[in-house]
Amino acid sequence: MKNIPDIEQLADRFKRGNISKQEFQQLVEWYTSFDDTKAHIETDEPLEQEQLKNRILNSIVQRVQADEVMTGALAGTVRKKNLWLWRAAAILLLFIIAGLSFFQYRRSQQAPMHADAQALTLPTEQARLRLGDGTVIELRPDSNGLISREEITYAQGGVLVDSESIQEKLQRQPIALETPHGKQFRVVLSDGTQVWLNANSVLRYPHRFAQSAREVEVVGEVFFKVAQKSDANGHRIPFRVRTARQHIEVLGTEFNIHDYPGLSYAHTTLLEGKVAVDQAGQRYTLKPDQQWTVQNGKASVRTVATDSYVAWRHGKFDFNNKALDQVLDEVSLWYGISVVYPDGVPQVELTGDAYRDDDFKLILRLLDVAKVSYTLDIPNRKLIIKK
Repeated sequence: MKNIPDIEQLADRFKRGNISKQEFQQLVEWYTSFDDTKAHIETDEPLEQEQLKNRILNSIVQRVQADEVMTGALAGTVRKKNLWLWRAAAILLLFIIAGLSFFQYRRSQQAPMHADAQALTLPTEQARLRLGDGTVIELRPDSNGLISREEITYAQGGVLVDSESIQEKLQRQPIALETPHGKQFRVVLSDGTQVWLNANSVLRYPHRFAQSAREVEVVGEVFFKVAQKSDANGHRIPFRVRTARQHIEVLGTEFNIHDYPGLSYAHTTLLEGKVAVDQAGQRYTLKPDQQWTVQNGKASVRTVATDSYVAWRHGKFDFNNKALDQVLDEVSLWYGISVVYPDGVPQVELTGDAYRDDDFKLILRLLDVAKVSYTLDIPNRKLIIKK
């Protein structure tokens, strides 16, 4: 069986489109001999090793069945009807091979560092609710959501603030929902608007909105799914969000705000509907799939793949099409670590995604693949990136 350098050469050959059928078969044979337990493979339920292999290979079949390239069960062999589409299937397999091979790549050099990374655990703080009278309530660790109606209740049941005491505790506004590192939380506001908070974020909001306006404040990263509301005359009641660097006006929409103090940039990404962003006297109107960004005081609007910017809602990091420092900003805010660049930020990009509840060593392995040098200071929770 070929070793890793040989496999990388073959992978490069079919990436350029000049691999032979025999060479591709060697890649397939290498894959079928690989120990899947060493790879991170997304599944909906626990699977045995052979099931994992079949599931991944079957996904390749499904991607090319429309062109009638492959049929039948795959257990390490594939039938070819068209050479070009055969190569297309091989390119699909490249992504699997790349994902598997980085777990072995430089393993001997990085094993001690990866072992140390196991000691870097997520922070154990819980989300908090800070009421208008100064009362601070630490939220249950098994809860991930609140519902704000006459009472404030947990999403899965159970009263947090009962109706008898709610007027006294909430007479001074606003309420503040606060998330620590390593936690995200959801709240349904009194108007039905759904809000998701990313790690190390704050949402300030009234227990009851006024009749003519709805306004909240955000620090950090928050996703909104705004409910449409109208007044007695049938006019839509606007929804406004304020951060340190932007004011956003909304009319029934889904959007994501990323505005952390200390970062040189902030952005608002629109998924559905329409929003207007005011910043430094300028007004920017966004359409779906557009993102407003400010970097060191300079604002712009661009089209983006929105899934990459809201992957956190589904418990994932998405590294695609992001600069290395922005990716590691996400990692640092989640794991509660600091990232420093004594020699400047390397001009490389990571690709792919990872679940946030994975071990931190997966992040280090991704850095290995990108050939980024680093030192992990466990006691001080610091990741030092070198050029």
